[in-house]
Amino acid sequence: MRTQEGVDRKVRPRVNGAGELLILHAPKSLQFEGSEPLDESLLRDVYSGALGFSVSKGSKWGGLKVLDPFHYPEAVVGIVVDGLPSLGISKGSHFPLITNQNEEATWHALNQRVSMRFPDQSSVLTRLDTVEGNVKSESGDGVPDVYWLVLRALHPVLDLHGTDSDAATEAKNLLIEAIKDLDRAFVHAYKGQVLVSVVTSDASHTRKSRSLMAEVDADSVVDNMNVSKDYDPNYPVIFNILLWFNIAFFYSIIAVAVFIAKMDPGRDSIIYRMTSTRMKKDN
Repeated sequence: MRTQEGVDRKVRPRVNGAGELLILHAPKSLQFEGSEPLDESLLRDVYSGALGFSVSKGSKWGGLKVLDPFHYPEAVVGIVVDGLPSLGISKGSHFPLITNQNEEATWHALNQRVSMRFPDQSSVLTRLDTVEGNVKSESGDGVPDVYWLVLRALHPVLDLHGTDSDAATEAKNLLIEAIKDLDRAFVHAYKGQVLVSVVTSDASHTRKSRSLMAEVDADSVVDNMNVSKDYDPNYPVIFNILLWFNIAFFYSIIAVAVFIAKMDPGRDSIIYRMTSTRMKKDN
């Protein structure tokens, strides 16, 4: 079945890398099984299918089965972690991910499909990039909500200290605990009717390696073996501060968005009553 999606925005060039799609929680209406690899370019169809939307005929991934078409998730949560192929979380369903597309393209496609599916209604559509500091959101009710959290702070820690270093291990463990907290919070907020997923990718390392190979001359390879960026020794401390601040900030966005979505329009707020009275006096 074809989707009603329009033309997607331009995405970055195709870069193949290793990654993983981890399903931390899914409602009883959905079943994720097996370990079939998945192209990241098909993630939009996986999320769309999980929400009950029609998908393209070319989407033949068999890892998702809809058990109850009358009780689809009320929300989809995507947590994107950049810099490594897997977090090593044992919980949930794991699928190898071929990172042939940028995560932002998945967000834009999913955002567009929800908006086009419900043109006269608005859902909670939120994307937070912890590095860029960009937050995009819309609030509403009656349609699926989408939360997209992009975490990039782990990548510099791995570059600075190495993948197997104590600092990298500590940072990864902190990130895992934060993700587990987010998982519990969303499951509680939506009473289990939510799809919580984690997308990990080392495509940035792959892209960086290919770029270096293309730019440096063969005679200068030896002189340029240290390709990692220079980071401040206090970066692990900064990582902790930024991680927990952004997690708390994301919680706040969720709380405000859900509050606005569930707000009873029949009860006038004190601001509205005062403004309304003043307008009547002025007239």
